[in-house]
Amino acid sequence: MRTTLNVKYTEKDAARASGAKWDCKTKSWYADTPYALVSLTDVQPDAPSRLWLNIAYDKRDRAKRAGGVFDGDARCWYARDAAAFQKLIKLGIAATPNPKFMAYAAPLLQREDDGGFAAFDTDL
Repeated sequence: MRTTLNVKYTEKDAARASGAKWDCKTKSWYADTPYALVSLTDVQPDAPSRLWLNIAYDKRDRAKRAGGVFDGDARCWYARDAAAFQKLIKLGIAATPNPKFMAYAAPLLQREDDGGFAAFDTDL
């Protein structure tokens, strides 16, 4: 699931923060995780099933302790519930999602009847 992105040089830092990766061989940016795909493209899966996050490798141990889970198939981190999602972002373990991703994740964040999802402060 690798999608090539058209990223301007002035927008490279924002793209990287949203999960984009640089391919030095093809000299192009790409998205290969669900978080990056939703954050940087118009591809929107039918319904959000996980609260995907962009977590750096060196923060993996802290992420696990704070409620982060790594999906090996998707090669991407997600939060086990809305409280963990908020905690991972506020502690600086996960990158702050951009507004596009927050709009996608809103149904999951506002769902209270599914064992642990509660109201979420969307003004991070």
